[in-house]
Amino acid sequence: AEVFEHPELLELCVDILRADLRLVDTYDPADHRRIETPITAVGGATDDTVEEAGFVAWGNFTSSEFNSHLFSGGHFFLHDEPSTFTTWLMRHLATRLEF
Repeated sequence: AEVFEHPELLELCVDILRADLRLVDTYDPADHRRIETPITAVGGATDDTVEEAGFVAWGNFTSSEFNSHLFSGGHFFLHDEPSTFTTWLMRHLATRLEF
């Protein structure tokens, strides 16, 4: 309900949703090109909606480095301990970016 009270936020959300739906509509699994960008997949260790094979399969989409990290929790692990993820993300980025 709060999103509908703020036109700028609503527009942002609609644009993101529209882009997501465009990707779903145009996705061709036969077009399996790899990107040259590192990918890090994160997830919840007790997520019952994503099998480990699906999680690790993200590595097939890059010709560069692939990393993965599991956090305690399920599919919405970010809701349980957001500061744990934020701290990990900042450390992860700091090891990969030059400042």
